[in-house]
Amino acid sequence: MDEFVQKADKLLASKRISSELVNAMADTLNIIWQDILHLLHDRQHILHLGTQLQEKMAQCQRRMDQLEVACIDTMLPIEVTAVQEFLNKFKQLRIDMLTAVMAALKDGNELLAQLKELVNLETLDTRPEHIKRDAARALHQVQLWLEALHDRRNALETAWQTRKVQLEHCLTLALLGRELDEVEAALRQQRSEVDSLFSLGECEHSANNALHNYREWKQQALLLRDRALKITRAKEKLQASGTFTGDEACARAYNVLSACTEHLD
Repeated sequence: MDEFVQKADKLLASKRISSELVNAMADTLNIIWQDILHLLHDRQHILHLGTQLQEKMAQCQRRMDQLEVACIDTMLPIEVTAVQEFLNKFKQLRIDMLTAVMAALKDGNELLAQLKELVNLETLDTRPEHIKRDAARALHQVQLWLEALHDRRNALETAWQTRKVQLEHCLTLALLGRELDEVEAALRQQRSEVDSLFSLGECEHSANNALHNYREWKQQALLLRDRALKITRAKEKLQASGTFTGDEACARAYNVLSACTEHLD
């Protein structure tokens, strides 16, 4: 525009100007103005995309912070329902984080495409490479933001997988503990029934009833012993996997298995 105004002033000062030249100058001015409007429109669109990206990245960082706090949390629920609820919330945090990341990447890639178009233009005005350098710097900056976002997402994914396995082991342990409680309760009830029987039968009928009850008790005792053995092996497997399961959990399973075996004998 400055160059055009200087040339126009010189022509007007020389008084060697015709109507054709005035029309040509008007056409040139219109072309220049259209270029300016186009450039302002592109700039407005890029600024809009940049603002959108910053908003999406801020939301993404909040989601990532929430997931990171959950990943480094050392609290482990004990009750089955509590573990299930905690695990479900933990999985939802990852879904929310991935949704936010995808939204940020979508806007980021759209912004990159717009900036690449500016960088690939041969020239935009009479200042050599002026806007192109700014576009290249902006392009590089957006790429760094998206790379950092991608790297943090990968790091959180690793932490999330580790924490998820820990919580799943915690849930398995809680379920095994609940089943072990059921075995202990059934064992106490059966012992009470067996200990209450003092007679071997006063007649053939009562002796047959006693024998029938004994066979049922024996079958139930076998089932209890097998359930206790299954629980014990499952806890041993958890302990061997290097999880947080300590000796105390296995010790209780061993005690119940020993009591079931003693009762069967």
